[in-house]
Amino acid sequence: MYRRYPGGALRSCWLWHPTVVEELWWLRNAHHAAYPGRGACWRDVGDWHDRQRPGAAARINKALSVCELTQHLDSADRGAPDVALARHADQIADTWTTHRTTPEPTGPQLTEADQHDRTEDRGRIR
Repeated sequence: MYRRYPGGALRSCWLWHPTVVEELWWLRNAHHAAYPGRGACWRDVGDWHDRQRPGAAARINKALSVCELTQHLDSADRGAPDVALARHADQIADTWTTHRTTPEPTGPQLTEADQHDRTEDRGRIR
């Protein structure tokens, strides 16, 4: 529903921006609450159109305004972006959305993140 409205374009790297994903998730839930949700009401519909969607669009556009997917590569010689902990995305997304709790990193995830971050830091020093 976001892309149907003015200012709803998304750059190709939107999935690499957790703030953008969070904005879209929140906006989708606000839309659902305003329209088909159990407590749906016209006041919430107007609020969604006048305040929530334009505010989210402004924040999303600002976050993505000077970015492109290639900026998410660790280095120029890599063929595909290395996204830290990407293999855990399904489990983390499930915790956020189904359990509605903040996921806690596991020991192996902390180790993997530490290794990734050290590699990233070495790449920046070059």
